[in-house]
Amino acid sequence: MHRVLMSLKMARPSVSHILPVLATVLLLVLLPGTGMTAQNPDADKPVPENILRVAHSGLMPFLRTIPPEDFAQYGIPDGINLEDISLGTAHRVYTVDFASSAGSPVGKLSSMLEPTSMWFFQATHEGEPCCILTVGYLNGEYRAVAIGSAGIAKELHQLEQEYPGEAGYSKVFVRVFRATSDLVLVTREGENEKVAGLLSARVSLKLEEQVSGAHTLWDSDAIAAKLMTAVETDAEQQEGTR
Repeated sequence: MHRVLMSLKMARPSVSHILPVLATVLLLVLLPGTGMTAQNPDADKPVPENILRVAHSGLMPFLRTIPPEDFAQYGIPDGINLEDISLGTAHRVYTVDFASSAGSPVGKLSSMLEPTSMWFFQATHEGEPCCILTVGYLNGEYRAVAIGSAGIAKELHQLEQEYPGEAGYSKVFVRVFRATSDLVLVTREGENEKVAGLLSARVSLKLEEQVSGAHTLWDSDAIAAKLMTAVETDAEQQEGTR
């Protein structure tokens, strides 16, 4: 379940509608490197001050649009004061630049990453994840543009428990729209880079978790090859519908 800016919708959309909408309206841009200190597993860099400010100001207005009967779909416990929900971990959203890799051997996922203007902020209550507030670039400015994705919030929280920053792990969120896949690149100094597939990627790329209830880390180059195949298949299907 998602709620988005009224300027982006004519009706309450499903999750499947949100991905292409945000893919269209959020431009791929670089963000400034200065900012306030905030927990951010993206290479341990602080969240830029303007992005953090937008997230703080946008959280409560979005939360107040959610009817109490829908709280469970947003991971919000019954009977709580919405003012007690706060921002948690921030994730800069990356995507994969397959165009620049065309005709070349598929390598590590990190070699193909491109930053987007999207930032995901976990909304939490007493340290537990509720949902995701999305900040993106729209109509010439950064704005809070959507709230939802309770499932993603819980998976990101679980990944932090499984591969904590305190143990030297860094994590980067990757969304590949044309492969309908959300993934997290997991790295630690001295080790080969790995990738965890979130639910959408596990379904789209047919990844089977090796241990029930835990995220399997896959070799980065193997996942990059699967993504390339999925994107090529999508392109062929799109061409066939013309």
